[in-house]
Amino acid sequence: MPDPSQTRRSFFGLSAGAALLCTIGGEELRLDDPDAARKADAMAAQLERPRGAAPQDELNFPTPGPQTGGRRREYWVQARTRRWDIAPSGRVDWHNRAIGGKRSFRALVFQLMEPGFASAAGPA
Repeated sequence: MPDPSQTRRSFFGLSAGAALLCTIGGEELRLDDPDAARKADAMAAQLERPRGAAPQDELNFPTPGPQTGGRRREYWVQARTRRWDIAPSGRVDWHNRAIGGKRSFRALVFQLMEPGFASAAGPA
């Protein structure tokens, strides 16, 4: 079962300094506070569903099949943050000059994983 803090809705809480907006049933909702995703879910639950629509969640999305003649490939990829030094040597390689200012940033990286997210499939 996925970590509930890392669901498709959890990105609403990651909007540091940004105002995310969404419209549900014609009403605009700001998603800049920690309780916003819960409010959005409650508003969506009150809407009338289209006839024949089945509820979907992160565990229930249909898996598309390959096109005719195609092959099915499955990749397990995990996104996470880590410190990233853009110039470990402290110098610009092209001009061999020292870099002034900030060199290290928090970056989003993608890690290839073994099936079921059992372990990393390569270097971290």
